[in-house]
Amino acid sequence: MTQEKSFELQELYEQAGRAVAQDISNVQRGSRRIGRSEVIGAAYVLLTASGDKEDEIDLSSVEAFCASARVSEERETFLKARLGDVWPMVTGQKGRYHEDTLRSIILFHEERGEEKTPESVSRLACKLFDFRDNDELADFCLGNGAFTMEAYLNHPALRFHGVEMDASAAEIASIRMETLGCSIDLERVDLFDTSPGAHKYRNIFSNYPFGLRLREGGFDGKRLLQKIPRKAAISSDWLFNAAIVERLEEDGKGVAVMTSGSAWNTLDRPARRYFIENGYLEAVIALPEKLFEYTNISTMMVVLSRNNRRTMLVDATGLCEKGRRFNVFTDAQIDEIAYAVSHETANSRYVSQAELVRNDYVLNPAKYLREEISIENGVPFASIMKSITRGATLRASELDEMMSETPTDCQYLMLANIQLGQIDDNLPYIKGIQDNQRKYCLKDRALILSKNGAPFKIAVARTRPGQTILANGNLYIIEIDEDKADPYFVKAFLESELGSAQLKSAAVGTAIPSIGVEALKGILIPQIPLEEQRALAARYVAKAGEVARYQRELQRAYEDLSHIYDNKE
Repeated sequence: MTQEKSFELQELYEQAGRAVAQDISNVQRGSRRIGRSEVIGAAYVLLTASGDKEDEIDLSSVEAFCASARVSEERETFLKARLGDVWPMVTGQKGRYHEDTLRSIILFHEERGEEKTPESVSRLACKLFDFRDNDELADFCLGNGAFTMEAYLNHPALRFHGVEMDASAAEIASIRMETLGCSIDLERVDLFDTSPGAHKYRNIFSNYPFGLRLREGGFDGKRLLQKIPRKAAISSDWLFNAAIVERLEEDGKGVAVMTSGSAWNTLDRPARRYFIENGYLEAVIALPEKLFEYTNISTMMVVLSRNNRRTMLVDATGLCEKGRRFNVFTDAQIDEIAYAVSHETANSRYVSQAELVRNDYVLNPAKYLREEISIENGVPFASIMKSITRGATLRASELDEMMSETPTDCQYLMLANIQLGQIDDNLPYIKGIQDNQRKYCLKDRALILSKNGAPFKIAVARTRPGQTILANGNLYIIEIDEDKADPYFVKAFLESELGSAQLKSAAVGTAIPSIGVEALKGILIPQIPLEEQRALAARYVAKAGEVARYQRELQRAYEDLSHIYDNKE
């Protein structure tokens, strides 16, 4: 099938196919609730029994149909499971619909929010491969075949393979490829269960499940986990990436879509180190938001190959055509991103293994593309810290249980309680502090910094004798060595243009920027004489007091406004 014919069928689906699919669904719903798989299966049966084959196909039963149509054992199993108890209703619609309408349903019918690879993401992925004559392309976690269909329409000379453990999804993909006029070789197995000696491919694509918990649905990544040195669990993203690398030919290339968090979070640091030190990372591309209709998770595209001594990091977050519900890539933007993967541009840069190591194996492209910030006489933040810890991570139910309606000596500090660089005087009260929570309590003159969200909030804690304040888990509690630095001087610097730029540079993530402990420790703080720091700190405190007075006056003015009518007499 040509691209032109595919476009025609897609238009036909919108004009008539969608209504026919609903018609098929309604006819079958009298027996039981049916979904996309049943509708596509019904369309396939009706299409197979139409046209020149009409007299050859026996529709008296599912078994008779499968025998006369010479379908595979897997296809027969699929049709029995999906259509066995509604078979008379399916076959009763024979001859009602045009063949092309049925083809359009097979190719394009889907349920709202269905997990599939968007067309423009598929086209970008294909652009990153260097296809040769008579080349192979494998789709790991094939799903319903959205990527492979798009790849076939753009590269019909390729030989296609798929790995998919969901039998129903694999069969739909097979039916769709058959409808396009292309065969696909399927491995209906758990990707993690395939042996290292299994068939290898020169080109592999994967849009694997996001946030998968191993052993869900039968997934078991023990063997691959053993390949990555680590002390704890890692995200499934890197296990899928490991499975791809294992099945690549020596000169092969893999392209996968992964969650952005796996590229910078602490949990996956060992996995990133393993991939970087072994030279498996060719490129990492930060993708725009809202590309996928079924999720708002921030995503990246990773290019995997061997013998990479450096990695190209590409920030493509601003390269998309914005839509009302979701965004897409234009052809020009796809070309621009593909060029940036192999050439340094304003949006891309080669980063050496040594630099990645210095940055704790963080793979956030924006971090490496920002202009370098120069701090005169700067020293690492870690060198002026006595300690740094996060506040207490409490479940909502735990916090509800701790709250007190009457004043106590214990209070609770949340992010919302820091406004304009000041901690609210009226913090909520809690019943008490457990011994194991005391390490999460504020020390007098400790620097408080928000961990997540920009702009980052900064304050200096002031506690009274006998007062205990428990900090929320979204806050860092940093005790400054006051023989080296003044907390208010550090606060003033971090709120300055240079300081804010460093915090922004240290942060990772797009939707909700976050600063890790190691990145925070590496921020440079100007080293000036302590007397000068204290003089600047005194000016800062005086000005902060002035701001606080204005806030109180403003609050009183607002209160007066709200009672103007009440006091009209």
